[in-house]
Amino acid sequence: WDRAEETLLKAEALYSKRNIKNPLSHQFQVAHFHRLRAYVEEQNFESNIEKSEQLLRQIVENNSKYTTATIELITVLLDRCDLDGKFEERKANIVDLMKKVNKINKNLHGIVQKARFRVYEGNIDEAMTLLDKAYSMSNTYHLGFYVRGTAFFAQKSYVRSLNAFRSALNNCSENSPYKNMYQKKADMIQGLLENTEIDFEELARENASLHPTSNQTDDNEGFRTEAGMVRRRTQRESEAKMDTIPE
Repeated sequence: WDRAEETLLKAEALYSKRNIKNPLSHQFQVAHFHRLRAYVEEQNFESNIEKSEQLLRQIVENNSKYTTATIELITVLLDRCDLDGKFEERKANIVDLMKKVNKINKNLHGIVQKARFRVYEGNIDEAMTLLDKAYSMSNTYHLGFYVRGTAFFAQKSYVRSLNAFRSALNNCSENSPYKNMYQKKADMIQGLLENTEIDFEELARENASLHPTSNQTDDNEGFRTEAGMVRRRTQRESEAKMDTIPE
């Protein structure tokens, strides 16, 4: 991350030296860098996410049609809500930003962030509809599974939430800035299930009965029956897949 920051600073120095106006693409990359770095350096989360917001606001104020930057700003504001819980204070601003993005319902990341917003509002049904649309666009987008996990958690569907966070983990790369966050969410719910008087098997059956599953599985996940859900393998299936399923 230090090397990445050094490279970005060198680029800015070259633009200045050659009297070239700092391009929007570079400004956006700096803002995006700080947002991702916030997840990696938890001790500096607030300072990095605040820096990202400041840069994005400057970009959006001067370039209102910069869709990617606007969606990134929405993401940052929701990230800050995760940190301090001040959703109501930011709600009107986020709504205004979403209205400015005409193509948000055609942008995968935009759809997922809109669903995330709906979870905060408590509108879980609409959030799930949006996440299903995102899943149809890409069934390996880890942020979509993460938001699905938060939606299930809001419904107190803890097994489903755990499965969704595990899917987020399975679909992100080993060096992803999000990986630690996904792992913490999965561990938190696993601990919740293990340390409360919950019959894990009974809860799994209860959750499964709410949404009947299909017989088709996604080879990429190995045990998916629908977005954010997993099913238990039979012994025969487990033996057949033992060499392909990671621990």
